[in-house]
Amino acid sequence: MNDPQSLLNTLNRPRLLVTAAQIASAHYRRETMLRPLLGDPVPTGPAETVMALFVLEQGLEAARRERHAGYGVERHVRVLAALIAEGQALAARPARRQEKASATSVLRVVM
Repeated sequence: MNDPQSLLNTLNRPRLLVTAAQIASAHYRRETMLRPLLGDPVPTGPAETVMALFVLEQGLEAARRERHAGYGVERHVRVLAALIAEGQALAARPARRQEKASATSVLRVVM
């Protein structure tokens, strides 16, 4: 599953994380927010960025589930917000396939 949009569609996160990330994504600014999350060099396109953020988010999700002392919910929300915004940018690009993912299908809520 190397397709960034497919990876995004597989994410299932708790409602509170998703809601906070959706709100934060409205204030997302790629130029200022990616470097603190991913470091240098910052990926150039949304597909590469989604892949890098997905790997980072997987580590945060594992730490959350394991209740790791170093887990930070604020960072997790910022990474998810970046994933939502970059996923929307990816979906807005001209589709290479017939399917076009909607901006609301980026994350699903787990009860």
